[in-house]
Amino acid sequence: MNARSQGREILHSCPQLGERRPVWTIGAFCVVLLSVFDIAGYRYRVWTPLQWHCLTTYVGTPVAGVFRTGGWYTPLMVVTRKSMIAGYTTEEFAVPFPELSDEQVEWFIQQVSAYINRQRQTYRDRAVPLDTTQLAIMRPFFPASALNSTRVVTIAPERVGNPPFFGELAKMGFKAGSLPEFAEMAAITFVDTVVSHGPYENRTLFHELVHVVQYERLGLPEFAAKYVKGFLSGGSYEANPLERNAYELEARFAAAPEPFLVQAEVQSWIDGGRF
Repeated sequence: MNARSQGREILHSCPQLGERRPVWTIGAFCVVLLSVFDIAGYRYRVWTPLQWHCLTTYVGTPVAGVFRTGGWYTPLMVVTRKSMIAGYTTEEFAVPFPELSDEQVEWFIQQVSAYINRQRQTYRDRAVPLDTTQLAIMRPFFPASALNSTRVVTIAPERVGNPPFFGELAKMGFKAGSLPEFAEMAAITFVDTVVSHGPYENRTLFHELVHVVQYERLGLPEFAAKYVKGFLSGGSYEANPLERNAYELEARFAAAPEPFLVQAEVQSWIDGGRF
């Protein structure tokens, strides 16, 4: 009798074992799945209501772009990206922020502006112009001024740290998970210098170039002011109008990359008071 036949006889003689085998298999699969999600999202023990909503909305549905050249997307990155595309940015999902005085808001704005300027100076010398392939892809959408001024740098395995003033914001009452985690962002734009944590995908680069145009049209002081006020009024990073604008245009580019003028789209948001 070979091992396979012996195994069949054992199962026939112990029907309960055969009946329980699918249960144990499913149970083991669930444990592994939960472990993977727990490890992948370990930085996000506290998710925003928006992220939880999008996670439950998209569970069981195909998630486009779950792989990337820089590695796996974490569950948080997936639901954040899909939430932007779906437009889930209403107050229903806002995280309550502490009530800040006008002086505190102004302090916040000045801190953000100074941080952006310092980070630009830190990374500008290490950054390089867009390559010919990137220019060819982005030229139909962006003005020459933005493309010519932009510099890009990949710093992996190094990560951009959170701004030092986050500690003061915590003292003001901002809860854990309510502030963005810079180290987990695909890329960050400091005026005209794009810092990436991995290879530049076209969608990521497009998104960051939208921010370059926003800086170009608004200027750093006004960009910082609108970013802070949009963050506070929206209740989350996702609901910030400057981010919504970038995500909406990025989704439009990815869905059907017919040329359109990003500068005109950004200006229409400015003229319409949408920032």
